[in-house]
Amino acid sequence: MIKGGPALNFAPLPEFDPQEIYQAVFENSRDAIGLSQAGKHVFVNPAYCKMFGYQSNQELVGRSILDLIAPCQRSQIQKYVKMRETGEDPPNFYETKGLRKDGSTFDMEVTVSSYLKNGGVYTLVILRDISEHNRALELLTESESRFRILAESAPIGIFFLDNDENCLFVNSRWQEITGLKLHEYLATGWLNLIHPEDREFVIQEWTAQLPRTGQFQLEFRFLRRTGETRWISMRVSSIANIYEDVLGFVGTLEDISERRQSENQLKSALEEREVLLREIHHRVKNNFQAIMSLLNLQMRKLKNPELKKILQISRDRIRSMALVHEQLYESQNMARIDLQKYLRQLTRELTVLYQETPNLRIQLSLEALHVPLEQAMYCGQLFTEILANALKNAFPEPPESPEIQIVLRSAGSRIELEMQDNGIGFRPDFRIEHSTTLGLRLILSLVSQLQGDYQVSSENGLHWKVTFPLASPASEAQPTR
Repeated sequence: MIKGGPALNFAPLPEFDPQEIYQAVFENSRDAIGLSQAGKHVFVNPAYCKMFGYQSNQELVGRSILDLIAPCQRSQIQKYVKMRETGEDPPNFYETKGLRKDGSTFDMEVTVSSYLKNGGVYTLVILRDISEHNRALELLTESESRFRILAESAPIGIFFLDNDENCLFVNSRWQEITGLKLHEYLATGWLNLIHPEDREFVIQEWTAQLPRTGQFQLEFRFLRRTGETRWISMRVSSIANIYEDVLGFVGTLEDISERRQSENQLKSALEEREVLLREIHHRVKNNFQAIMSLLNLQMRKLKNPELKKILQISRDRIRSMALVHEQLYESQNMARIDLQKYLRQLTRELTVLYQETPNLRIQLSLEALHVPLEQAMYCGQLFTEILANALKNAFPEPPESPEIQIVLRSAGSRIELEMQDNGIGFRPDFRIEHSTTLGLRLILSLVSQLQGDYQVSSENGLHWKVTFPLASPASEAQPTR
């Protein structure tokens, strides 16, 4: 009784018969339990019968224990039985193969104890079927063997780290790339092999990527023991169990030094090519400028207005081509021309040269489109011919509000260029395909060069609509001429 507290009354404990407890354990055990004397079964529990495929212990009592042992193992078990009978000390724990009633065999684990009773030696065995366990071990061994064969024949380095990032395995290719053996790697650690200039960045990426994504991927420089620097690509993935606990990491290592060298050489070659192309476009533009200057000098000396007009038109056509090379020289993209910027600049220059109509308003609606050099050249010449013709001929008697509208837009895989004025237009009986003037014939030729179509109408002024396909990479490589 606890002093100062209430009295506690406990129910009396029931009396247990030890024999009943032993009997209950024996009958209900999931392990096979059997008792034998002189190599003969004395009694067995239900789990024992079930393990060997028998219905009751009556089928086994009195039978030799060797009847339940696979033939290949009987001599060994017989030896153990005789050792116990003579008082020797055979193994108390071992594995062997059992033989079921249907003739099938299985792996079993045997725990043995012996005791004396009434002058006789009795042997108590506890058996467990370990077939599935052993099969799992075999599969694991086979899997490990396949992995090692695969890892050793892989063209890339492979390594395993535990959860504390200690190395557990590296393959031969890893050792070739790093120039280290496994024991050397364990002594130095992989971080010490990283180039000093890259080490801090690699550590930052490692600690940032792995916890967040379970992945790590980076290219960096690696220092071999000889002092040689190699570029490597490392990929690492975490290994987790079904509870998503990280158990370790598996990684690959690839020597990309040659690829890096090729990339640097290619980059240098491309930079040199770009410089060369810029210089070429610059010189072509200068040559065009020289030709235009010569034409201007010639025009000043001419007194014939018709000849001056012809030279002026030729000069303007050359200018439209020179402007393409000028844009390429100034552009970051050496393959394509900004068509919006190109046509806008052509409009400004042609307006300065040809506008004689008071209060003329030019409305531009130009979509930002980029086209290859050759397509831009044809489009610029076409644009020059149509706009110059409108500026020179559309308004002999200007209307109250003279206007030219220019539209550039994409329509799916095609480009549409429209130009409309509110001038006099063509005569009602005029057919452009029958025209003999150089300008109109040049327009039709340029539309054909662009693989395009055109529509022209002369209601309320002249309205041109030209559509042509936007050049694809294939057509850029082989432009239509």
